[in-house]
Amino acid sequence: MTISPGYHTGLPKLWLLLQRLFRLVLLWIFCVQGMSVAALLPNQVLVIFNSPDAASLAVWQHYQSKHPGVHGFDLNNPAVSPGTISHAEFVTTLRTPLRAHLESQDLADQILVLVLTKGLPHRIQDLQAGNVGDLSGEAYDRINAGKATYASVDSELTLLWQDLEEGEAGGAMDSAADNRVENPYFNQSSPVSAYNRSAIRSARHFENGGAGRWRMMTRRKGELCTPGDMYLVSRLDGNSVEAVVGMINRALTPWYDPETDLLIQDRNAAGTFDGGDYTLTRTLMTPLWPAFLHEETNTFLIGSNGDLPAGNPATSRITGRVAALTGYGGNHDGYNRSGFIGTYAGQLATGAVYSGYESYNARKFGGTGGFGDQGQLSDWIDAGGTFGVGNAWEPLASGAPRNYALLKRYFIDGLSWVEAAWSSAPFLSWQTVVIGDPLAVASFTPPPTVGLSASGSLSETSDDRVTVTVELSAAQPTDMEIGLAFSGADPGSDFDLIGGPFEGVTIQANARTASFEIAARADDLPEGTEQLEIRIESGGGYQTDGSPVVIPIGDSPLGNWLVENFAAESGQDIASPDADPDGDGIANLIEYAMGLDPRTHDRDTGPILTSEATPEGRDVVYRFPINPAATDVTWEVESSKDLLSWLPHPAAPSSSPMDNPTMEARSSMAGEALRFFRLRVNVASD
Repeated sequence: MTISPGYHTGLPKLWLLLQRLFRLVLLWIFCVQGMSVAALLPNQVLVIFNSPDAASLAVWQHYQSKHPGVHGFDLNNPAVSPGTISHAEFVTTLRTPLRAHLESQDLADQILVLVLTKGLPHRIQDLQAGNVGDLSGEAYDRINAGKATYASVDSELTLLWQDLEEGEAGGAMDSAADNRVENPYFNQSSPVSAYNRSAIRSARHFENGGAGRWRMMTRRKGELCTPGDMYLVSRLDGNSVEAVVGMINRALTPWYDPETDLLIQDRNAAGTFDGGDYTLTRTLMTPLWPAFLHEETNTFLIGSNGDLPAGNPATSRITGRVAALTGYGGNHDGYNRSGFIGTYAGQLATGAVYSGYESYNARKFGGTGGFGDQGQLSDWIDAGGTFGVGNAWEPLASGAPRNYALLKRYFIDGLSWVEAAWSSAPFLSWQTVVIGDPLAVASFTPPPTVGLSASGSLSETSDDRVTVTVELSAAQPTDMEIGLAFSGADPGSDFDLIGGPFEGVTIQANARTASFEIAARADDLPEGTEQLEIRIESGGGYQTDGSPVVIPIGDSPLGNWLVENFAAESGQDIASPDADPDGDGIANLIEYAMGLDPRTHDRDTGPILTSEATPEGRDVVYRFPINPAATDVTWEVESSKDLLSWLPHPAAPSSSPMDNPTMEARSSMAGEALRFFRLRVNVASD
């Protein structure tokens, strides 16, 4: 069974047209409203990274290159590691240094968003019960008792300036660290910059609001705090640096088509723990998003790529582009749904969002294993997803992000990704993890497509060049930077970018193309023919068709000969020009120059020194075979009378029959007691 978006065919055509027109008008109204929303600025973002961790540093460097105005804070602490940490470690390695940095740089109220990078921890243990948040039953009991202090690092940092653990003695709700704090930004539609942040560092009063939750209050007036008293927190994380880089690049140009890009809600028929969230979401989004798909039977929806483990009944494949996937995920029913996220690879929109009612779908970051049947956010990024919200520990259903706020605020109301995500979180100091570029904003206009073209090949032994052209589908009013990625050969050693090195090109305003040239570079490594692949990286303001160009780079004849004879050992010492693997005293380079077999002891077929009678007496003759295909080497014969002083000696083609063409050098023996010869073979210079 396959499910794709569509309309009920039983309705009159006129009604269908009116319905569609009504939807488009509503969508236009909300999009226009979204345009007026104050956008987050790069200088309101602080990225926290840890330079001793190579992955953390790489993510920071890439993100900063895409958003040059963002601030960075280097923890520079080798003791910081990803995964799970204690509350004491959170205070000493994250909270305290971060507070000090914001104070010293006078950034506390300017910064609106804190961004965590791959390599940093994402889970804080319970003060008394360690990893109890991994045990749903025990966690439930601890929450009901008002004693749960475990949290995601991300959610805890939203209240950076509050010492929530103050007064904690293990009792029920004896400190604000127990259980959760009501989120003042929950279900808000205004940008976070609209709120006064002048008192962000002030200590707040936490009032027990019942039902195991706290309300954050001002001390002086006893009023509820506003979103100006918190930070939004996002995470740039994934299973690999490459996956995170791809996520960052996709977030530069998130775009959607409400007519065709699916917003999926997959709810189990017997499920009720979303508390009406999916019903409300359907009510809000259906008039605004024609391709909204609400599934509430026992059917489990999967993508078009790959299968689930054996024994999974009642699954249906989704076709077409997916803008958002929400559902019960691994909690859909009692079957093993491991790998369902991967089935959507290849059909996710640029900017696809994931949000599932699952307790541990943000657990896998930092290599934390377990709960593989849930829709792990890190796997979503691997599949080509761009954004997501999830939970690091057991949140209870009441603490899970709400899709009615998430989808409407992001797709319709024009909030940035991080604002929409935190507007969907009911609580702070809880389990929420927001993954993705906080600065991203939804767009409904497809950006221009960028393509590559090139023809020809290169060789290490020629001066030929190949021209690569980058082309936009439509000219733009401003300059556009196009990022490039090279693989299969190494810039600076296998090839040169004329006018480079560089990581991209600039297409000038009102132009559609830009070109650059590539030339091969000779080296001494036996590599055979390499296939240089050039791809366009995702970037701001454009999309790519994904098609690379491939340019063959031919090796030198010597390099090809070494690869042919030592294919399994290429790159090892045995395949080097100076090696003598057959032990006959003739190096590979000489064997190549003379057309010998480098794996056979063939010293007897190498250079031969003889004497021959001539009309004038006798000549000493030094004769050696040559390889006509060895066009990249030169031969030079030298002679000596004393083995100390060597002089060039002329050589000419030999008339003596041999298996290979031969050269010979002659010298009259008249008046000479001794004559020595040697052969030099040199790789020809460019």
